[in-house]
Amino acid sequence: MVPCHLCGKDAVGGWIHGFVPSPDRLKVGLCPEHDSPDHRRVVRAVWRRLMEREVATLNTCNAHHAGPPRLRRLHVTFVEGGSVTTDCLSCETPDTNTLRVLLPDGTLRFHPLSRIRTWEITSPPPADDGNSHDNVPPVLQTADTKTEDGHTPPTAS
Repeated sequence: MVPCHLCGKDAVGGWIHGFVPSPDRLKVGLCPEHDSPDHRRVVRAVWRRLMEREVATLNTCNAHHAGPPRLRRLHVTFVEGGSVTTDCLSCETPDTNTLRVLLPDGTLRFHPLSRIRTWEITSPPPADDGNSHDNVPPVLQTADTKTEDGHTPPTAS
């Protein structure tokens, strides 16, 4: 039963506003006595506020609260000697020639794979918050191994 918005009587035979497959609690109606263009405008506004409240409630209850992006630590060892360690958001090899690194400030850094001997991706040491299960084991890549997408990086000559 959808009650009349003005008097509370059953709105059957009058005007009902709402989605057809939705439950009656998500519909607003007018009985035949109160069905007029002015009252319909009021009921449409009431129904819109009802839908906004329902959506806000669903979003609050079902929302996935994402945390800050997880930083990874990238350690690169070069063929010519030397190494660099930097924090990054992601690290991938989109082709067989390049190591692409997304830095925390949103900039990209590219390293030619022909100049890299190995690279290692680890999580930085966890903060002292008691969540030691968040550690990610290191992934070691060498010039002799295949990348995650199945390509073999070129070796240095």
